[in-house]
Amino acid sequence: MSNAERLIAIYNHLDRFMRDLDEKDQYIPFSRRVQKLATHGGPFDKYKTDLLLLSDLRNILVHEAYLDNINPIMEPNPKLMERFEMIYGRIISPPKALDVVALKGHEIYKVGFDARATRVMENMIRHGYAHVPVVENEVVQGVFSEHSVVNFLTQMPGSTIGPELRVGEIMGVVQKDSYQHQRYRFAHRDVTAFEVEDMFWSQQGQDRKGRLVAVFLTSTGKKGGMLLGMVTAANIAGFRV
Repeated sequence: MSNAERLIAIYNHLDRFMRDLDEKDQYIPFSRRVQKLATHGGPFDKYKTDLLLLSDLRNILVHEAYLDNINPIMEPNPKLMERFEMIYGRIISPPKALDVVALKGHEIYKVGFDARATRVMENMIRHGYAHVPVVENEVVQGVFSEHSVVNFLTQMPGSTIGPELRVGEIMGVVQKDSYQHQRYRFAHRDVTAFEVEDMFWSQQGQDRKGRLVAVFLTSTGKKGGMLLGMVTAANIAGFRV
């Protein structure tokens, strides 16, 4: 199969796939359907420019009259075809965040309520960690960060961060602060990388105080579930275009 034939096949498969997603508008053109689906985020938004290019190239190949014994007026570049095939695969079978962008449970630096706060902060500085999940019995109870310490000192005037201060004591104070809850979210283990990416993009315009810093993937998609993975803004930034 030539690259031109492969391109047309990808277009046809995607066209049918999009029609199944958008049953109300069966007769709108491919390009308009892409633009419509892109408004919902996800892969159609991420790859909108590529999909519109795919549509243009397909139209050139199909609408310029040529017979089976005449070569098409162009042959798509192999690198371009690799990209179209990658995009096709990601749209038809979106990769799970847990598989492609998340730190797995055993890779995550996490602490319990009984951990000494000073030791945790030393490890955070040494390894460059900004946010550390606080986990008890494999369940996320909160997130420890420099903001946790600042909030603790602000809400407990006269307190100090001594060597015996435990993470649980700090979290018992800052968890009451709604600001702490705005900075991380929970999602189900089966959430796609595109859905997690959209969570971060949707909060881009917010100030630092309310900006999402981590998404925790759990067995239930809620705080009470078992921690299976963690995605930060840095992880999602590495999600290959």
